[in-house]
Amino acid sequence: MKKGFFIAFILLSSSLLIFGCRHSAGDDLTESGKAITLSSVKFNVGSFNALAVAGEGDGSRSAARSATTDGMIVKILENGGVENFITTSDRVNLAPVNYIAHSPAPNAKEIYIVFNYETSWWDDNTNYSIGQLLCVLEDGSFYDVLAIPEDEREDNNYNSHKWLYNSSSQDSIAFDNVGMMYYLVSENSGNSNTNVIYKFNPETGVSTQLTQSIENTYYEKMQVSKDGAWIFTKANRWMGNSSTNFLRAIPTNDPEQFINLFYTSNGGSWINDWFYDDDDQTMYYIQDGNLFSIPLKDGTFSKDNRQTVFAGSNGGQSWFYSDSLFTWNNRQIITWRGYNSYNNHPYYFRNPDSAENEVQPEEILAYIKAYAAYSMADNVSYNPDSYKISFKKFADVPGAESLATVTKGKYDLDAINAIIDNGLEEVLYNLLYDNGNNYDGWYSRNRYYSNFYEHNFYADVLYDKSSENPIDTSLFKKQTYGNTSKYYTNGIDSYDLFTSDWANGYTWKSDFTDNGKVDAEKVLKTLADYCGKSEIEFSLEAFKGDSKYYLLYTDLKDEDAVKFLDTPSRLEKLGNYLCDNEVYDNQNAYGKFLLKTCFVKDSNYSTPAYTWRTSDTESIWWGNVNNLTPSYKKSLYGVFSNSDSNGLIKIIDEEGRPYGSYVQALNDYKVTSMVASDKGFYFKRALLDSNKEETGNHQILYYDAESGTCTNYFDNVQNNEGYEIVSFSVGGNYIYYCAAQGFNTVNGKIDIATKTATVLSTNTKFTQIITVK
Repeated sequence: MKKGFFIAFILLSSSLLIFGCRHSAGDDLTESGKAITLSSVKFNVGSFNALAVAGEGDGSRSAARSATTDGMIVKILENGGVENFITTSDRVNLAPVNYIAHSPAPNAKEIYIVFNYETSWWDDNTNYSIGQLLCVLEDGSFYDVLAIPEDEREDNNYNSHKWLYNSSSQDSIAFDNVGMMYYLVSENSGNSNTNVIYKFNPETGVSTQLTQSIENTYYEKMQVSKDGAWIFTKANRWMGNSSTNFLRAIPTNDPEQFINLFYTSNGGSWINDWFYDDDDQTMYYIQDGNLFSIPLKDGTFSKDNRQTVFAGSNGGQSWFYSDSLFTWNNRQIITWRGYNSYNNHPYYFRNPDSAENEVQPEEILAYIKAYAAYSMADNVSYNPDSYKISFKKFADVPGAESLATVTKGKYDLDAINAIIDNGLEEVLYNLLYDNGNNYDGWYSRNRYYSNFYEHNFYADVLYDKSSENPIDTSLFKKQTYGNTSKYYTNGIDSYDLFTSDWANGYTWKSDFTDNGKVDAEKVLKTLADYCGKSEIEFSLEAFKGDSKYYLLYTDLKDEDAVKFLDTPSRLEKLGNYLCDNEVYDNQNAYGKFLLKTCFVKDSNYSTPAYTWRTSDTESIWWGNVNNLTPSYKKSLYGVFSNSDSNGLIKIIDEEGRPYGSYVQALNDYKVTSMVASDKGFYFKRALLDSNKEETGNHQILYYDAESGTCTNYFDNVQNNEGYEIVSFSVGGNYIYYCAAQGFNTVNGKIDIATKTATVLSTNTKFTQIITVK
């Protein structure tokens, strides 16, 4: 905004030189509240579908007597023809037009024009001047909004108009839906410039000052609530070497009682983007990579009601690790190399539901069947329910013959119970795990090779349920070490099935226990903090069918699900999951656990509460989200954009609940220039090449937020992959666009219902288009 300050200062200084000796035309051009008609400048109102700013608008141009005049306005007619919106006499050289607007209020007919600077001319020995901002009425008369009545000018100040702040930007004016227009004016304050917010009433032609002139304070973007009750604006202030930034809600009926929704001085905090959603009466803003909301409550706004919608990587608790909840008790791994005293300890099958060494054969059976998937060859379809287990093949395996003997003719639970009844747990353990004498025991945690057994364990225990035939060994992977190629069993750990009387692996941190039992409420509160939420829903449903971590699955929810985890076997399995290199990559760290288990409160366990990463390949860093745009019902969207990627994010869903994930229908599109409609929005799609890099060409698409589908409205446009879109507008039945193709310019309109494309009769470049029907 410093740039805007210097531009405004130069323009103001220039105006003092230009108009220092000029005499005003009199009250007919400066009286507040009086509509003006001139013979030398006429506005050709009447029937038209759209208006467009023609040309670059980068310098003084002669009168608008043709539709090819740069910096002037043309009407686009129903038949596709164009006409001038302004005609002037030979003596008038109007300033270029930078911006035009149409009030969104129902039945509003006014057209607002922002010129680059004010214009003066002589006519019949009288000096006339019009300012930068005009309100053109339905009958062709206009209000000179920035005109200063002669009796209100300061002594020795002959300048007849105020200056619009940052006049080249549409951010200098805003509207409500009841017909009022709001604008920013550059003014002097002390020894510096500043800007001030005014409200203009087109019915009376009267402007009202709403904010005080404060030295070095600059309001940037404005948004006004649809009912006109509130103005929202972000501003900054420089005082010497200090700076202040704030986001403010200003009640229009009592503007001195403004509310600072965000305020910081001499700090690193900064607001990246913000938007007030009228549908749910909530302000959303992105600060330091976090998305916050402040709702309207009891007729006002308060920072005390601020909520964290989504936390970025430096919001809330930054990172979640296994040691966030658990302590590792230096558990001795039985199969470490050189440690052979395990024979001195009894071994038991684990009971996942109890800290006691009770037997639960159903869990053991399901575990063995589920783990087989990890040693299958790539692209093999495996259903554990199609198989049963038998130990008959071990009759020829030295040291394991007893398993075949006691389980003869038995399958599944009968076989497991026979092993337990005969005290043969250790024999099964030796099959599954190397004893460490001749092989590095650390490898044994992930791959099975036995000194006396060279087969894949699962290939030898799984039998087809219907045919009694053993599973086809070709389904399993082999790995070559040196000159030896062997089957291997992936993912088996001794403590998956067995425990000893001295095992003490993962336990809860003392902060999360009470009298030796887990405090589920504290655990959930901590997980919520890492998600940037005050409350969450917690579920372990995502582990259902997980062949490696199925022991973590339960249909219990919230505190009951946390208590379900409070057994030695499950805590150890959860600790292993949080440290599993196969589960995570470097970017994701431990976020997948939060994504799997933590959900937004009252979302019925469907909306992830953690959004640092919402898919396997994409991440949301809220500091790179902008273009906050409302859509269907209460939904809110934004664009994630950095040097590497661009994607559309659905931030709030149709029910007003936090959503925070990428719109998959637009996953491969680069989205810019979003224009909201009732059920979605139109946008400019940047075309990409095979390397996913921009080609410089665009198309106009529509995203239907209700159905989640996209429509390409360039399907029937000739050479539809060869245009760079300069501007476009949507209104009534048509999309109007201006496109560049090399040195050529093509203007067209597209029928929204039929997608029929029509080329307009002019090739003048339109820097801006607005529709009024």
